Amino acid sequence: MSNEDQTDLLNEMFKDYETNYTDKEKGKGYSLLDPKDIKFEKVLGDGTSAVVYKGKLTRHRISKKTKTPKSKTKTVAIKVLKESVAKKLWEDFRKELRVMKGVSGPTMVRFYGVALRPRCAVVIEYCSRGSLYHVMKQTELYFDWPRFFDFSTQATVSVAALHSHKKGIVHRDLKSLNFLVTEDFKVKIADFGLTRQTKTEEEDDDPSGEGEGSSINNTLSTLNACRGTYLYTAPEVFQKQTYTTAADVFSLSIVIWELMMRALTGDYKRPYSHDPRLNFDMQVLIAVSMKGLRPELPEGKVPNKLKEMFQACWVSDTVSRPSADKLKEYLAEAKTIYEGDKAKWEALLPPKPSEK
Repeated sequence: MSNEDQTDLLNEMFKDYETNYTDKEKGKGYSLLDPKDIKFEKVLGDGTSAVVYKGKLTRHRISKKTKTPKSKTKTVAIKVLKESVAKKLWEDFRKELRVMKGVSGPTMVRFYGVALRPRCAVVIEYCSRGSLYHVMKQTELYFDWPRFFDFSTQATVSVAALHSHKKGIVHRDLKSLNFLVTEDFKVKIADFGLTRQTKTEEEDDDPSGEGEGSSINNTLSTLNACRGTYLYTAPEVFQKQTYTTAADVFSLSIVIWELMMRALTGDYKRPYSHDPRLNFDMQVLIAVSMKGLRPELPEGKVPNKLKEMFQACWVSDTVSRPSADKLKEYLAEAKTIYEGDKAKWEALLPPKPSEK
């Protein structure tokens, strides 16, 4: 089925669907949406478990001034769980709902609500520039040091906010594809399907009646699962150690490395692409975990403060790794050094297009 046919089919399913949420579902605090208020426009991305659409959400309210009904429609992104995996992945899906409705702020993709039927559809903020990965792939966009520090700091602030949450949220799938970028280049963390809470996790029954609920015991037991994308995965995860915030910091540092290499070379560089013998992501993960492989830091090209930061983030001893808050300090210190010696730092970058 073509993307256009998929979109048309969903619109037919949603436009006349009569909401029939149960009292139990309403009591879960999922910010339930009326399916008739959701309109699909086009496919933005198609993954193994979900398809993401650009669309519209109409919100209704009563005017405080006139006491009459008012409606407002806005552009949104809509993540629709695929039917073939809906039952299997419901656990991750509902955990994502719980995290999204529990976190908020300028560094988080805004959550508007969810329609549980006729298809599970999460409605979130639309970030028009796509992911940080796709922004780095845009060769016409010049990456200078200010842009590097801006993107890196925003991404780090968003991760620090998750880690400092009262329930201690670990993302577990940090990569450049999971940081979204708005029209005005604001970076926001997204895709909370693999998150786990490390401090407490209240009971939360599956609204479909097919799940078993959650507890702190089964949460901690799943933290050592090797999840996420291999190129960004910390060595201890493959070694079956408990997944902590330190693993997130390792993954985040790979994203920052991507940003730095984009600035230094003018092109997007895939992590570990400097070793042509590693043809598969699993080979990379094994080499990272068992042989100490780390991304390339080109000699004479990486400023000393940034090299020190990466080396601290890449140590195998998780206790010795900096926190996300400490990583913010590293970036701030590096930015201060850059601002005091701009000519030296900018000499490391390729010339701007107008200067060629």
